[in-house]
Amino acid sequence: MDPAQTINTILKSYNDVAFTWTGQGLNYGRHLYSILALIQIVWCGFLWMLRRGASADWLVDVVKKILFLTLMWGLLINYEYWVPPIYNSFARAGAQMSGLNSFQPGRIIGQGISLSSLIIAKGMNIGHALRVENISAGIFCLIVGLAIFFVFARIGIEVIFLLIGGKMLLAGGAIVLGFAASPWTARFAMRYIQGMVYLGIRLMFLILMIGVGEPLTRGWQNLIKVTAFYDWTALCLTLSAGTLILYYLTVRLPELAARLFVGEGSLS
Repeated sequence: MDPAQTINTILKSYNDVAFTWTGQGLNYGRHLYSILALIQIVWCGFLWMLRRGASADWLVDVVKKILFLTLMWGLLINYEYWVPPIYNSFARAGAQMSGLNSFQPGRIIGQGISLSSLIIAKGMNIGHALRVENISAGIFCLIVGLAIFFVFARIGIEVIFLLIGGKMLLAGGAIVLGFAASPWTARFAMRYIQGMVYLGIRLMFLILMIGVGEPLTRGWQNLIKVTAFYDWTALCLTLSAGTLILYYLTVRLPELAARLFVGEGSLS
């Protein structure tokens, strides 16, 4: 079974659900926006009646509010032309900058399976000779192989979380854009846009780190095939340390970058 193909199938299923959520959320968001915009217009009209001799500054302020309402309404009804493309552009930018011709989330898990399988297979070959040191080395290889697999699986889960979870959050939260019509609730819509950028930056740096880690993983696989028995323990310890470093760079650095560029409080 191809891990990349399996995960791509899962992603497609969730993308279909996110598409349905987006349509329903936007319908509610547009109704909400219309109600809040009407309240805002009535409120401005009421203030105008109280200020028959309104100053030019106040009229300019009213014009600004009308232009803002018009702009946000345009963004709301054209949601599919700006929110999904902006979010997806972060993933494309990360793939292009890292040199990945095609980014497949399942490939990182597949690399972990290949690397772990090589280590475990080598350990089984060592353990065939029924000597205490050989059996101990085989068990050690089994532990290292499983540990490396779980680390790569954790990285893959992080990728899937951002690809699926990010789209699900944006799709389900589309209704929040309806709050942009009122100055009292506009901060909720602004946080939605801020959250979109936060998730996008995190996804971009995650793909960048995966692009750095892929050549390393292929080099590790070649190194396993040519390493002699007496160097095997040192190699396993080196691979364990390298995998742990790759994990922290791939998972922690994107989160740090998103907090640095967008803000500490965004979806943290």
